[in-house]
Amino acid sequence: MKNNIELYSFDIFDTLITRKVANPTGIFILMQNELNKNPEYKDFSDDIKTNFFQYRRQAEFRQRRINRGIKNNIDISFDDIYRDIKACCALTEEQTKKLKELEIKLELENIIPIEENVNKIKKLLSENRRVVLISDMYLPEDIIKQMLLKCDPILCEPKLYLSSTLGYMKSSRAMYKHVLQEEKINPKNWLHMGDNLRVDFKRPKKFKINAKHYNAPCLKDYETDILAKYNNPLTQCMFGCSKNLRNEITECSKYFELGMNLAGEIFYPYVFWLLNRAKELGIKRLYFIARDGFILKEIADIIIENLNFNIETKYIYGSRKSWREPAISYENLPLLKQMLWYYITLSKNLSQNFKINSDELRRMFPENYFDKKRFNYNEIMFLIDYFIKDKKLINCLIDRNKADRENTIGYLKQEINCSDDSFAFVELDGSGLTQNCLAELMRNFYGKPIKTFYMMGTPMMYEGIMSERLYFYQLIEPFVGTIFELFTKAPHGQTLGYEFKTDKYEPILEDVSKNLNIESDNEYLNGIKTYSKKLSEYLKQNPYITSDCCFIIDKYVDLLSHKISPGLISLMQILCNSAYSKEELATAPKLDIFNAIEFFFRKKTKTKNVTISKIRSSKLVRDIIDYRQSMKLKKVRNA
Repeated sequence: MKNNIELYSFDIFDTLITRKVANPTGIFILMQNELNKNPEYKDFSDDIKTNFFQYRRQAEFRQRRINRGIKNNIDISFDDIYRDIKACCALTEEQTKKLKELEIKLELENIIPIEENVNKIKKLLSENRRVVLISDMYLPEDIIKQMLLKCDPILCEPKLYLSSTLGYMKSSRAMYKHVLQEEKINPKNWLHMGDNLRVDFKRPKKFKINAKHYNAPCLKDYETDILAKYNNPLTQCMFGCSKNLRNEITECSKYFELGMNLAGEIFYPYVFWLLNRAKELGIKRLYFIARDGFILKEIADIIIENLNFNIETKYIYGSRKSWREPAISYENLPLLKQMLWYYITLSKNLSQNFKINSDELRRMFPENYFDKKRFNYNEIMFLIDYFIKDKKLINCLIDRNKADRENTIGYLKQEINCSDDSFAFVELDGSGLTQNCLAELMRNFYGKPIKTFYMMGTPMMYEGIMSERLYFYQLIEPFVGTIFELFTKAPHGQTLGYEFKTDKYEPILEDVSKNLNIESDNEYLNGIKTYSKKLSEYLKQNPYITSDCCFIIDKYVDLLSHKISPGLISLMQILCNSAYSKEELATAPKLDIFNAIEFFFRKKTKTKNVTISKIRSSKLVRDIIDYRQSMKLKKVRNA
């Protein structure tokens, strides 16, 4: 601060105080939501319940245009806005009053301080400096004083210059003229600070007033894109939370930031949805399945604590590897057919698929089939029927997994409370085959259909067998789910099986200690937990917000598949290496220059997921693949 300054002025909104929502009009979104869900407003028409957001924005815009034309830029008032809405929507006096009270209530509930700048005022006042607050705002002065008091009582000490009281506005320069006269100050001895570049910086500069622009945290480009398409109460609070946390936490590791900003935004809506859905279905116990369930459970526990859900959570160890093969049985013929389909179509290496010596497996296959590179649908169905009738291959698989089946059933019976039907499992993405296997393994001690929540459903899903699936979102593109799996890191390896030790069954876990970075993993998780806690606090104060937000996943699919930034790529390279096991890395290996050239000319190469492999590869390889993919996009656009 300059030594010759005698007067310090501050803008109020988005400089000293801000809202919990993504942008100021988010309050109108919350109002519309409450009009629809709070029975107190049942007497309002369907029209205003459906279109209030637009009516509110249009009324303010219309009144400002009128004032600009006939009132010489005198600012509008809160009453002006609602007189306009009353006339437009044929409201009664009582209805108009209730709307005004609702807006004020939500403004007060959703206002928070910007500590960085509040502390500047505290310091100036402690030094007996002259401070005033200036704002172009339609809300009445007494309401603004309540907002300031709620954020910090110190903000009520400076003199207020409000356009709603005086009529003068900063945007028309009249406010600055008025303050110069009232404060009897030389412009050179006045310093003003605010977030609006035009009104709070360029305007005072024209009066030779010293001005400092406050770079208020703003939404990221992808957040703005999502909000433009899905502007609802939850997205307003989600992105308001992200924006405000970026303001509060200015110094943090890149892992913390990744968890706080991106991963939190991706997974919170899903967990919030599944808890609400579980409540509706009367589900009291949720079992989060390793490893994708680790972070999901952390988010769920925070939401449950803050929003008072009466739901228990538990983390159970399981995987495709530990549940699929032990589930093979003649007693569940539909599942047996699905497993055979899986084995036959998994890849070209049949011996690797079935984990049986090549010569031995050849003897189990019908003549002229084992050496085929690819099977058509009729051939697959013939092989499934052949193996079920011949029984040699099935018996081999059952015998091989007999002990594993006993241990797996023992572990599941030990961990899952089946005393009633009020439980469900939680997964991230999947075809449903593994959960069909889980239902089969539980058949001996439960024997009813199991419920599983999924964030996403992979295309080409297996039909449910004793398994009910509840999907948050249905994927269109195959293999996209593996990108989201990168963000669900767990501090342990894949579940390989189970063993009985002393008095209980325990999981056998793959050793991934060489890939783990405990410090960065903790930072990443803490970022997610920080976001989840803050957003839960926001939602607690807005109880009418529901979880109708599934289609935002579209935008994150696009972001992570096609618009991934260089900075995010560097972080996701580390996520790839620490989140994937050796077996999983084989599905999306690093690509070398020869693979990239092959992709350039043939549009395919040795990977099941180009995006993940691209992320794990060198910059040159990424550039070649990106260029080839951009050529494909141009052809689509020009078609």
